[in-house]
Amino acid sequence: MRRLLSAGFYRLFRNRLFWGILIFMTAMAVIIPFVIYAQMMKYQLAGSVESVIGIHSAFTGFFTAVLCADFLGTEYSDGTVRNKLAAGHARWEIYCAGLAVCGAASILILLVHQVVISVIGRILISPFTAPLQMVLAFYGVSLLLGVTFAGIYTMLVKSNQNKAVAAVLCLITAILLFFISFYILARLSAPEMITGYEMTEAGEVVLTGEEPNPQYVGGALRTFFEFLTYFLPFGQMFHLSQADTGRLGIMALYDLLILAGTAAAGLAVFQRKDLK
Repeated sequence: MRRLLSAGFYRLFRNRLFWGILIFMTAMAVIIPFVIYAQMMKYQLAGSVESVIGIHSAFTGFFTAVLCADFLGTEYSDGTVRNKLAAGHARWEIYCAGLAVCGAASILILLVHQVVISVIGRILISPFTAPLQMVLAFYGVSLLLGVTFAGIYTMLVKSNQNKAVAAVLCLITAILLFFISFYILARLSAPEMITGYEMTEAGEVVLTGEEPNPQYVGGALRTFFEFLTYFLPFGQMFHLSQADTGRLGIMALYDLLILAGTAAAGLAVFQRKDLK
């Protein structure tokens, strides 16, 4: 396992896509505080550094999909997986090493972004007002979310030997989960009551008072939707991008469950896969 991890990190640090994503996320960490600061000066507004430290979460699910598909898919296309098996490595070791490297890559990218945006944001926008433990917990959950995404995409890539198909599958999964989470949050944000109106014969609009909103989700369905926003990784992405710290413990628990479930499922498929 140590040799697999060493070879994996060697490949990772020579991977141009990894460095490209790292540079992009670092640039975003520098640019965002300056943009917020410019708006504060222009409109004489008060700002909070807590409002920007979660913005990186909006990118996590997508850059992890691209990186995992490229990094792990190359092992199939180059015949590296067969070479590792021929060298005597067990399949579970190959799978776990790939997951560990992709998870570490996600952590490294997010960690650099978090450090840079926190330092610059604290200087330009404001000092942290939230307790230190809360800030660290927020950062920890966002890092864990990155590893969870890596677990999902590792399962998808390791289950498909075609690099191009695996890349498309990862991106489709990311986009699908994104829109499902977006739809659920949009439905939950609909108010219970809305102001009705009607048009008179004279062409004037007259308000008719409040009436039930047909788009409002209530009852058991609302409870289920709220569960999904904290369970689905892209739902968590939306919460973290808005610096929502209300249920960090629950999100961390769900991340661990998803990570364990995808690792078990992916490993089970990989163990039985016929490597051509």
